Amino acid sequence: MGKAESSLLVTDSKAWRGPLLDTTLKVTALLGSLWLGVALLTNVALRSSPEGFVIEGLIALTWLAALKPRLHESFRLAVLLGCYLGGAAMSAIMNGPVVPAVLLLLVLFLLLATLYRGTRGGVAAGLSILLLYAIGAYGWAHGIFPPKAGPVRVDPHEPVVWLRIGIAQIFASASIVTIVKYIVSHTERVVRALTESEEKFASAFRSNPDPMAVSEVASGRFLDVNARFIEQFGWTREALVGHTSVDIGFFAHESDRHQLANEVLKTGCARDLPSTCVTKDGRSLPCLVSGEVVQIGGRACFISVVRDISVRLAAERALRESEEKFSQAFRASPDAISITEADSGRFVDVNEGYERLMGYSRSEVRGRTSLEIGIWTDPAERAPMMERLRQDGALRDYRIDGRNRAGERLILLFSSDRIELGGKPHYVSVAHDITERAQAEQALRASEERARLLIEHAPDAVVVFDLGSQRFVAANPAAEALFGLPQAELLKRSPLDLSPERQPDGSLSSEGVARHVALAAQGMRATFEWVHRSAQGRDIDCEIRLLRLPDPTRVLIRGSIFDVSERKRAERALRALSASTAAATGQAFFEASAEELARELSVRVALLAELRNEAGKQHLAILALWSDTPQTTSILDVAGSPTETLLRAESLHVADGVAARYPNDPWLAKLGAQSYLGLPIRDATGRALGVVAVLDDRPMPDSTAAKLLLATTASRAAAEIVRLQGEAQVRRLNADLERRVQARTLELTAANAELESFSYSVSHDLRSPLRAIDGFSRALEEDYGDKLDVEGKDHLSRVRAATQRMGQLIDDLLGLSRATRVEMRRETVDLVAIALDVTEELQARQPERQVDFTHPAELPALADPALTRIVLINLLDNAWKYSRARPLATVELGVLPDPNEDGASVYFVRDDGAGFDMRYANKLFVPFQRLHGRAEFEGTGIGLATVRRIVTRHGGKVWAESVVSQGTIVYFTLSGALA
Repeated sequence: MGKAESSLLVTDSKAWRGPLLDTTLKVTALLGSLWLGVALLTNVALRSSPEGFVIEGLIALTWLAALKPRLHESFRLAVLLGCYLGGAAMSAIMNGPVVPAVLLLLVLFLLLATLYRGTRGGVAAGLSILLLYAIGAYGWAHGIFPPKAGPVRVDPHEPVVWLRIGIAQIFASASIVTIVKYIVSHTERVVRALTESEEKFASAFRSNPDPMAVSEVASGRFLDVNARFIEQFGWTREALVGHTSVDIGFFAHESDRHQLANEVLKTGCARDLPSTCVTKDGRSLPCLVSGEVVQIGGRACFISVVRDISVRLAAERALRESEEKFSQAFRASPDAISITEADSGRFVDVNEGYERLMGYSRSEVRGRTSLEIGIWTDPAERAPMMERLRQDGALRDYRIDGRNRAGERLILLFSSDRIELGGKPHYVSVAHDITERAQAEQALRASEERARLLIEHAPDAVVVFDLGSQRFVAANPAAEALFGLPQAELLKRSPLDLSPERQPDGSLSSEGVARHVALAAQGMRATFEWVHRSAQGRDIDCEIRLLRLPDPTRVLIRGSIFDVSERKRAERALRALSASTAAATGQAFFEASAEELARELSVRVALLAELRNEAGKQHLAILALWSDTPQTTSILDVAGSPTETLLRAESLHVADGVAARYPNDPWLAKLGAQSYLGLPIRDATGRALGVVAVLDDRPMPDSTAAKLLLATTASRAAAEIVRLQGEAQVRRLNADLERRVQARTLELTAANAELESFSYSVSHDLRSPLRAIDGFSRALEEDYGDKLDVEGKDHLSRVRAATQRMGQLIDDLLGLSRATRVEMRRETVDLVAIALDVTEELQARQPERQVDFTHPAELPALADPALTRIVLINLLDNAWKYSRARPLATVELGVLPDPNEDGASVYFVRDDGAGFDMRYANKLFVPFQRLHGRAEFEGTGIGLATVRRIVTRHGGKVWAESVVSQGTIVYFTLSGALA
């Protein structure tokens, strides 16, 4: 703290006088006025004398000094001291120094002088009093001051009088000294106490952790600030002292300063007024301003405390955000969350997840306990849970059984934590519904039990292999049967113990086992074929499927082993059957199939027969019969035979006694057959076409391989029978078609002849009238043109234009007709060469046109030259015509880089002319359909229709793409186009 602060806040010998001076002046003014008043009342002469008027003036002056605090302190004190000294002098002069009343004013004079002027003031006052007494005694004794009439009567010549005066002065002096000594000692104690108090205040001011400032109320200027104020706001003490808060821009908002000033002027203090204060570097800080008005050195000062609450506000904001996050999480959590009182267990609040889970609304559960609501399946379970919660203060994943409002059972994982809300302990609890998971776990356990039972009773072999011990740890009865070992012996072995050294492909079994087991250990399914060897030394063809089982302590591999020996044998038989019949068709296929079936199945008879209906009776026509004895039978009756049963089912197997079972079939008795296996031959629609069967004179066990061979043969035989029947049908249709073609050819020849005749009539019979109309119209125009008015000339020109357009239309129709009737001669033509001839003719007709015609070096195509020329004439003429608005038109003939889907090249003619709206593209190639008016572009609408006819005759297609005012591209293909 600096020198300025010390002088301001620590009281010196003068600092305490302000309030004390006011009190002293008022008391002494009252006492002096009383004395002077008594003097005026008791002394009649004094009231009417000049001295009386002086005394009355002194009374007025004492009250003026007492009641005018704005006068300077020294002036007020001098006035009062002068009044007292003057009054005492006048009393001593008029009444003598022995008057006791004189002593009152002298005591007051000496007291004030000593209090407010210190030791020097007291000595000066004492000397003044002695001088006053000396002068008064001398004048009174020698009659210089004649006494006024009053109550005191003394003789100055008597020694007793002076003795009395001396004794009175001694007592008066002793009294004065005692009073002054007491007042001085008391004053020193007060000064010391005040100094200590203010030093404590100064120390508190210096060391206060909050910024503090002292400012003058009248001017608002800073008088001093503490170190924390400087540290907080950045200004130095020199920059603040003598300046106001407005000068330094301390308040960010003028309203904050006005509010503080109004509060201080109104109440003399301020308590926690919110304000935004600005630091020296321009930062705004939210603050609370408190303070009080005090008197320091006779001035009204405002001591203020400015507390920075930005940290508190940030903390409050963070707290609000945290509370909002908690509230949002509380409301939005899908789990059931509740808040309960720790003591009573009553619900304070629940979230929407609780309402959804338990079925109770928030209003229904508030103020009630879980027992009152009835959510416990067994209420006795709540007590141990609450006891554990009280002991530990928290619970994690405590499983409880409950029920919702609808009475449905719920399995919940309950977690809870103890918190303080409003100074009281509460529990925040989360209940997670695991009902479905528990049911799933129960279902999983049941499923695992079923799986165990299924494995034990599965028809296929199942084993479990421990990768760590390299031994089987489980095997079902089917595995025991497959390997010919009891389970106890099987569990002592590994996969290699049950495999030959090498597999059929020559690979080592040890390498194969390691590879497949490693894949399964990585979590991948491993399916492969394997050859196992039983305890009796028999090799078993197997299909193995490996899968890793979930186990946290070891790697377990489950192996499902399927015996595919029978399937392998059937596959080998099928490969042999396919090899022997692959190249055979028709009768050769049937005979080869019967022979292969007999050999592969080791039976005496193999039969393939076609089912036929004749005269309403079904019989079998034998397609192929292989027998170890000669057979002459070619037709077999269906009635009473195994075939009759077979056609109603998918297969028929009679292991023994087939002849006895079907006694009405003489063929079975003739063969001496004992067993039978047959399948129907059906087409794709399921229609029965025939039968494939094998017979033997020995019992025939059920065999999957045998059925597979017969099914394969039946499928191939069905295709052959359908093919043969189709070929016969085709031959019949071809013969009928040939007859129809001949008839249609005759009809077409006649139609062409009629069309030729019509074309001739159109060409000659219609042209003659048109030529006559045109000739007479021209003659009329030449001979009588000057006699016709404008309208008549217009009608005549319209007649001639219509006649010429009709002639052009006839020519176009004849061209269209010839395009469909002329005989086509395909040969290699160069489209570029034809296009150049056409463009030369177009340029010659319109030499003023500027057209840039671009094309490749050549475009070979396989097409009719004459018809191709017609196509290019129409396309290039259109491009020339519709681009005539361009000063420099562009026309291009080209081909797309790649062929289209059918392999034909796509040619195109592109122009940058008028274009057309693609919405009407479907009318483009239709005769007489025009997309532009005749006034805009001439034409008959036949050209593109002719192009379409020619392209279609070539087996191609034509289409167009266009944008209005940007041009048109016409694409076309010729099926005979060269690549």
